[in-house]
Parts: sequence; C-alpha cells; structure tokens
Amino acid sequence: MGLGTRDRLPAGLGAIIVTPDGRNAIVVDVGANRAMDAAFVEERSAILDGASTLLTVTEAPLAAVTRAIELAHSRGKTVVQNPAPAVTLEPSLLARVTVLTPNASELTVLTGRETGSIDAAAAAAASLLERGAQCVVVTLGGDGALLCRAGSA
Repeated sequence: MGLGTRDRLPAGLGAIIVTPDGRNAIVVDVGANRAMDAAFVEERSAILDGASTLLTVTEAPLAAVTRAIELAHSRGKTVVQNPAPAVTLEPSLLARVTVLTPNASELTVLTGRETGSIDAAAAAAASLLERGAQCVVVTLGGDGALLCRAGSA
C-alpha cells in the first residue's frame, strides 16, 4: 500500500541488469519519491494503523524514511529497512528497525568494513547489531543470505 501520488511527477523506475559475472547492477530513477518529506509521511500516518509491517527503502528522502520508521515503531509495527541505495543510518534509527536488509556492498557503506567473505560480512553485520539493529539479513547474490540477530551467538 502506497502513501499517495504527486501530480506531474513521474513514477519511479528501476532496472536490474545482471552482469556477465552474475552480479546485479541496479539503475534507479526515484521519480515522485523525491517529493516526499517528513510532513508528507506525517499527513498520511493513519495508513499505518491497518498495517502490521512497514517496508522502507532509501530511494525516498531520508527525512521521509526516518519519520515513517519513527511512526511505525511507535505503533509497535515490524519495520523492515532495505538500505538501498546505502546511506549512513544513525544508531537511533537503527534501534527502531526490526530487520535491516543490506546487500554486501550496502553493508560496506553502512559499516565502513570489508564484506568480501562470509566471515567479514558477519562481522560487519554484527557491528550493526551493536549499533542497535535487531536483525540484519545480508543478501549475498548467488551465495544466498546471511542472518544475524541480536543476542544470537
């Protein structure tokens, strides 16, 4: 369920291209998402009352994403944050995220750490748990996904 529309702004568009080595290359035009701000989200916050989960991406402006996460968290909703494209997330925001779903390159941006192996990705994901995230699922392309949860060994 979306938050609404904006006249005279194009819808967003994304294209995923698989490179010869099997990696994804993603091209995005965020379209009308660029017009979102915290007030836009606030005005439509009642939509969260009928939802169990909020899924956000950072293709929308961070102020809008932040406000949506704050509102959903305050209502006890599950918050899934796909940090694509990767931007730095404050610990106060991470603490409100139930599940963070970066890919390996986004994980590198989020943590400043190497993620070239499963062990390195696990260590980087653990640093996000230390900064407040409850659960991190790192997508690893052909290698699957890595699940790291707060309190797990």
